[in-house]
Formats: sequence, C-alpha cells, structure tokens
Amino acid sequence: MRIYPSIRFKKRYMSSKPFKMTLVVVCIFVLTSAIFLCYDYLLNHRQNAIMSFAAKAGRIVDNLFPTNVRDRLLRDVENLHSLNVEDNVDEEHGILRHDDHPDKRQIIQKLLSVMVGKKNNSCGDGRTLSEVSEATLSHNTTPIADLFQDTSIMFADIVGFTKWSSEHNPQDVFHLLEELFFEFDKIAAKMNVFKLDRIGDCYIAVTGLPEERTDHSVVLCRFAHECRSKMYDIIEQLKFELPGVERLNMRFGIHSGPVIAGVLRGQKTRFELFGDTMNTASRMESLSLPGRIQISEETAKQLISAGLEHWVKPRDALIHAKGKGEIQTYWLQIDE
Repeated sequence: MRIYPSIRFKKRYMSSKPFKMTLVVVCIFVLTSAIFLCYDYLLNHRQNAIMSFAAKAGRIVDNLFPTNVRDRLLRDVENLHSLNVEDNVDEEHGILRHDDHPDKRQIIQKLLSVMVGKKNNSCGDGRTLSEVSEATLSHNTTPIADLFQDTSIMFADIVGFTKWSSEHNPQDVFHLLEELFFEFDKIAAKMNVFKLDRIGDCYIAVTGLPEERTDHSVVLCRFAHECRSKMYDIIEQLKFELPGVERLNMRFGIHSGPVIAGVLRGQKTRFELFGDTMNTASRMESLSLPGRIQISEETAKQLISAGLEHWVKPRDALIHAKGKGEIQTYWLQIDE
C-alpha cells in the first residue's frame, strides 16, 4: 500500500519553480539595493567634495578680497552667467541650449578662474576663461571702486632678507616667511586689520576699510607693535633651525589718509589700493630704521588727538622723502 501523494502525482504537480522565482526576486532586490547604496555613496562623496572645494575656494576668496567686495564680485559673476544664458537662447526655437543653472561652486570656480587666469579649452579661440570673463565683466558691469577718506596703511619689510635668502635654500626661505607672516595674519584677524598683500618679504596691512572706523590709526599702530614683538619671538625660535636668521630685523612705516580701493580687473583680478597715502606709507617704511616703527605727521596727529601723545617721539632729523621734500616724522614707542 502506498501513501498519497504518489510518485506520479509528485512528478506532475511538484516543482522548484516557486523557489527559483523567489531566488530571482531576492537577487534582483539585493542587486537593486546595492546599486542604490552605491549611488547614495557616490552622491554623498560628490557632495562632500563640492562642499570641501567650496569651503577652500571661499577661504581663498576671503583672503584676497574684503567681504563686501567679494559679495559684489559674486553678484557680477552671477550677472555674467545670466548674460551668457541669454546669449545661449536658440533664436530659431526660442529655447535654451543649456538647461542647467549655476550653483555656488560654479560661481566660485568662475571667480577663481578670473583671478588666476585658468585655461579653459572650451573657449575655442585660445583665450583663457579669465580673458573672456573679464572682457564681458568690464563691458557689462561698473568698476568696483570706492574712496575711503580715513585709513591707515602699514608697510613692513625684513631688513637683510635679500642677502640671507641668497645663502639659504628655497625651503628655508619659505619656511621663514610662512612662520612670520602666518603669525602676522593671526594678529590681523584678532585685531580686525585687513591684510592687503605680501610682496616678497614686504607685508602690507590697512585699517579703515572695508569697514570705516575712527580708531584706524590707533589700531594699526598697536598691530605694528605686536607684529614687531612677534617677529623677535619667531627669530628666537628659529635661530638654531635657520642659521643666520638672528641677523634679520624688520622696519615698519605707517601713514594715514584717504585711499581709492577697488578691484582691478584684468588677467589676474586683485583688490588694490591707490593714492598718495600708499606712496607715503611706503616711504615711511623705506626710510625707517631696523627694529623701528616710523609714522608720518598725519598719523602722529591722530594719536595725539586720541590722547596717546606718549606713543609719539619726534625723529631727531628731518628726512627727505621722494616727492615730498624734507618732512618731519616720528617714532612709535608703545610702553609694554
């Protein structure tokens, strides 16, 4: 006697197809999930890369331009893209040839390209993106420039640097400059002083712009004093690592007055200052002495008006400044 179901029944009705179909569905589900997980990972990786790039680019732009100037530049680049989009309208069909819109990363990329003259083969005519963008910007936007009536400018130069740098390898030279100017930058950030530029071993800083302030001369004099003290500390720290660095010193020059400040657009866009105040501040530095901070009569008057006449000591002899003749200058002496 055989128990139901029979072998014949099994062969006819029992099948592995449900198992196989279930296995196929599970495999499809796993494969689909893996694809979505990979896509999510790649998307997050790309977003993180974009955010990292935007943060780094933002820091570069922040270092090159004051905040209000940077915002105006970004608006100009956005306007430039709007004009380019209008130019890309297909006149025959009335539609855009490109349906994508710029994000902040693209805007910053364009701005950085304008500043560094980065090559872009898509221009097709051998010109850089900088040249194309600047040509468009200069024709479709007004220059970014302002007159600041009350500012103070400081020039600081390393005395003996040229001879010392010729005796050391490039790595040592840049190590010294990085150590020194990095500390100056930290002091500038702490005291809200705007670092204008570094030209070789010359450090240029300004107060009174982009935000106007009545104590610009006092703040910049304090800044110069702190920079000089920090310079001595760094030289002391590096004297065993960089032979001969103890022979170096710095001289400082400060002048107060009006300046024209703005973005000079061209192959490499830069924030620049122009005017007699810049020239006089440079003269104050070049005619100063190692380890001394020389200030002009205008700066001295502002310190005296602020009740800081004990900071001001007249220089014993008049100095001859190019384009100025014989002028009276002063030494800055801040008691610790």
